[in-house]
Formats: sequence, structure tokens, C-alpha cells
Amino acid sequence: MQWQVSRIEPFPGWDGSSAGARVLQAQLAAQVSLQDQLATPLRTIAGFDVGFEDHGATTRAAVVLVDAQTLQPLESHLARLPTTMPYVPGLLSFRELPALLRALAMLSRPPDLAMVDGQGIAHPRRLGIAAHFGVASGLPALGVAKSLLTGHCDLPGPQPGQAAPITDRGQMLGWALDVTRGSEGDLLELYCGNGNFSIALAQNFRKVLATEIAKPSVDSAQFNIAANGVDNLIILRM
Repeated sequence: MQWQVSRIEPFPGWDGSSAGARVLQAQLAAQVSLQDQLATPLRTIAGFDVGFEDHGATTRAAVVLVDAQTLQPLESHLARLPTTMPYVPGLLSFRELPALLRALAMLSRPPDLAMVDGQGIAHPRRLGIAAHFGVASGLPALGVAKSLLTGHCDLPGPQPGQAAPITDRGQMLGWALDVTRGSEGDLLELYCGNGNFSIALAQNFRKVLATEIAKPSVDSAQFNIAANGVDNLIILRM
């Protein structure tokens, strides 16, 4: 590896406490740049997501690097690290960022843009996991979250692909996007994790087939499907 993976220490001076993490979030949020600094033309995009194995004892981060013009996959990797922090609302990056940075280090080259499953600045302290990833790595990063953590947005318009702004305390934080409303047919989802996307999208399709490689994630997805009363979604373990 010839390129620098992490621009700064991701948790500088953190004492390991939740209170200390919130103080650090406020400090690191001041380092978030909201100016576009993308390569022109955009050449590569990396997508990142995190799941858990061994009943939560192992954190698994996945990365796929694609060609920005053709969207063809160029490389993919899985990184696994021991889980060192429980889930605490609003502090997701302190639980998942180490595995994400390990997955980033496995790439043969830095991406021009990173897309991270989670919040960017649409966060109470303006440092969701994608924003924290960007500060730590020095890479342009945006969050792709499944739900609204903070702020307000109206429902997007009736057509697929329409968006509505997310605002909080007079600040525009991002966009809420509905890309599947009005869709027809079936949906195949790869690496569905606990079914967070699958369950939410199932209402827009006739049938959904989702796949996953980790048995604990499959078990969690099956539980979540039953708990939400979804009857057109099937999970298969690869």
C-alpha cells in the first residue's frame, strides 16, 4: 500500500467513554468540509457497509470499488475486527469506523468518492459515520442512510427519484430520496445484512429475494421480517 489511508487519528484523545465521544464529535465536526473537492472527471466510487458476525463479537466491513462511469466493479474486500464498543445511538462511528478504515486500507488505490451506509452531517452533532470517515481518511465522503436521525423533511414527490431537503435548526443537511416508489416487478438484493433495506423496500415490489453470507445476519433478518409482518420477502444464505 503506497497511499496514506488515514489522514488523522480517528479518535484523538478519546477516553473510551460515551461522554468523551460526544465531546470529540463536536471537535471533529469543525473539521468537516462542505465544499465539493471531487476529481474531475470522477473516476472511482467506493461503497462501504458494516455488519456483525459471531453474535456481535466480530465487526465486518465490506467495500466495493466501482468505475464511476460504467459502475462496473473493480475490486471488493471484507475486513473483520473484534467489536470493541456496544451500539450507542448517535455514536455509531466509534463502533464501526475501525473496520471501515481497515476495509479502505485493503483497496489498491484511494477512491475519488466514498459512499458510507449511515449519516453524514444529518446528525445531532453534525458528525455521522460518513462525516467521521471523511475527516479521518481525508477522502470526499457522503452518507447514505436508511432513516432520519435528526432534522425534518417533507415526503418526496410522487415520482420515483424525487427528493426533499432535510433541514435542522435552519441548516440544510442533505436530501431524502425515494427511488423505488411506483416500481413494478421483483427485487434482488445482495448482502442484505439484517434486512434493514429489504424490509423497507418490500412494500414497493411484488417479491423481494435478499441474500447474505453470515448466518447471524440471516437469523436477525428472519426475526425482523416476522416482527414487521412482511410476507413477500425471502432471505437466502449464500
